[in-house]
Amino acid sequence: MPCVLVRDARPCCTYSYMQAIWKRRISVLRRTGKVEKAVNELVQFLDTFYTDVEGWLELADIYASCNQCVSVPSILYKSYYFSAQI
Repeated sequence: MPCVLVRDARPCCTYSYMQAIWKRRISVLRRTGKVEKAVNELVQFLDTFYTDVEGWLELADIYASCNQCVSVPSILYKSYYFSAQI
């Protein structure tokens, strides 16, 4: 049976539902050791949901755990910037 996305009459609910599913997928990829795929998905996620503070913090955490500390300060700045706007 094919998976069918039922569109809700309230677009904000569908939007946040899609955001939650995408975050869960990224989390599963990271926990199963597919860090490179997780980073690619997370970058696409942040291109779509640019103001998601948790996403920026997750990306900074992944980079820090992979010893790519050059990228971490700029990512943390973005997360701080967006959290100040909320």
